[in-house]
Amino acid sequence: MNNLFPRLGVLSLLSTTTEEMGLVLPELLQAPNLYHLSLHGIGLSGGLSFLSSTISLSTLSLTHIRDSCYFFPGQLVTQLQGLPQLEELSIGIAIPIPPPSNERELLPALIPRVILPTLKRLTFRGEDIYLDNLVAQINTPLLDRLNLTLLFDIAFTLMNLTEFIHRTGFGCLVARVNFNKNGASIDAGYSERQRKLSLHVNCESLEWKIDSATQVCSALGKVSSAVEELTLDLDPGGMPSDWENTLDRMLWQELLLPFIGVKRLHIGSSLTLQLSQALESVAGGLAVLPELQELEVQLEIGHAKHAFSLFIGARESAGRPVHLTNRTKKRNAPMNCIEDAYGMANFLHTNLGFARDDIRVMTDENPWDLPTKENILGGMRALVYDAQPEDTFFFYFSGHGVQIKDTNGDDPDELDECSLLCLLGCLSNGISLGICAIDYIGNDPYPTDNTPGLVVDDVMHEILVRPLPLHCRLIAMFDSCHSGTALDLPYLYDSNGMVKPIAHPNKLWLLRLKASGAHVVSLSISRDSQGAFETDRGGALQRAFIETVRTFGDTLTYKALLRGLRDYMRRHGFPRRPQLSSSHEIDTDVLALLAPTVPSNHPYPVASHTMQDEFLSNAPSSSHVSRLARPRPNFPEA
Repeated sequence: MNNLFPRLGVLSLLSTTTEEMGLVLPELLQAPNLYHLSLHGIGLSGGLSFLSSTISLSTLSLTHIRDSCYFFPGQLVTQLQGLPQLEELSIGIAIPIPPPSNERELLPALIPRVILPTLKRLTFRGEDIYLDNLVAQINTPLLDRLNLTLLFDIAFTLMNLTEFIHRTGFGCLVARVNFNKNGASIDAGYSERQRKLSLHVNCESLEWKIDSATQVCSALGKVSSAVEELTLDLDPGGMPSDWENTLDRMLWQELLLPFIGVKRLHIGSSLTLQLSQALESVAGGLAVLPELQELEVQLEIGHAKHAFSLFIGARESAGRPVHLTNRTKKRNAPMNCIEDAYGMANFLHTNLGFARDDIRVMTDENPWDLPTKENILGGMRALVYDAQPEDTFFFYFSGHGVQIKDTNGDDPDELDECSLLCLLGCLSNGISLGICAIDYIGNDPYPTDNTPGLVVDDVMHEILVRPLPLHCRLIAMFDSCHSGTALDLPYLYDSNGMVKPIAHPNKLWLLRLKASGAHVVSLSISRDSQGAFETDRGGALQRAFIETVRTFGDTLTYKALLRGLRDYMRRHGFPRRPQLSSSHEIDTDVLALLAPTVPSNHPYPVASHTMQDEFLSNAPSSSHVSRLARPRPNFPEA
């Protein structure tokens, strides 16, 4: 690679070696038109000097930085000032910060700070002292998102970060503090829909997590005190069974102390008892949450009044009344799509072996994961980002679908399928998502792929299928209207497992456009011309899928799966005919690849020689093409 690459625009390299001496980008490499550089576990030689020749960079990601490739904040900032088009910056330090040979190497420059005029997103993963020194040396007038993960720390010093957030203009009026298996997360922004700051602290014991969150919120000072609406929640999954009995209520009181401006407090169901006890013990004073006006809990109102009676009564006596409200789950969401998402998430974990932590469900019940069209598209990119051979992805959608006029000629019926409202996706190596589209208005008589809230099949194929490398697996399910070819896969099958003739007049063109060497299978409840069907227990396809998988167990083939789905509809009187499609012609008598792990002796389900084999054998490897073609994903937020 010690050459000039004048046409190279995207360079993404990943090293999985565990050796301390990591790989280094060749010193003589030149790519003057590079606009996207992503290095994971691979260093830059010559003190980051390579960046001085890449003035067109808009995305720079240097992650999993090892000891041999380490650079100090000042070195990085010096190079960043020569990148006038930089919009996204990601830095990840994989080691505890080494002691500087010179004290000035870590100290931030006094003034002037370096202005990064176009930077919109800053992501950091590492030790707090590195982060604090980095942000002390930069100004980012257009910064819209700050994603931080702090490692290796038991005490936090974030004075410079607080000033950085303040001068950047982040108006953090709404905040959420959440505790889960992996640590503590703090999210803040202008509103529930506009998160600006996401900060996660990796730690183990729950007491350590609460203490870390308390330290961070206290260190953020001005940011915490400006918050007017606060949510506290805890995910009990992965927590010790007796976690509620091991905590001192003082921990929760100390966590609340920095939030002196909070007017509305939302308490998750898991923390109701803990917070009621903590607030009860400070009921006589105003040191904790002195401006509180409304308290919302996920508890029946009678139980809520009893649990918080002392606190509510004391505030009433002090002339600071607090209005108590309760919030329960929405039970009548359209088509039960929210229940479908959670039901499928549970089935994927208990029956197919996806780890609970790898499953993420997003619904409009969670204000921090509001599923707009932009988030849907970003979530799809994140789902398959950095896909590797043998990875398994599972994507589930439950909701509404519509048809629009086909614009590129790939649909035989001249109509493109659009899916919206509720999705659930799962990834075997760490990420999963579920989305309810909330920005579809539905009053456009002639919707197009640019209509807000609509995600067209062409776009879904481009994002979910095209980037996948050879032998990567994706299973997609669409429990929605007009979903027969929702993923735009070229091969459809009948109940006997035989591939149907391709109806498109230009078969070779279609295969070149839509066939893939990855193993992609789509299941849908209906033909493109049909609507979906809802049962009183959720989407009909979900119910049929769960029953069929449980019935056949480890002997389930693709033919048996399709027959099982259709038999379920017939037995229950549902006038729908589920569809099976694939990215290449498959042998439907082979065991269905649904789980995240596949036996090493499992045959790859490719059918006998077809026209697609000629195309795929002459085409470039999809893994090479996708690595250079796809942009960095807009990851879904927690």
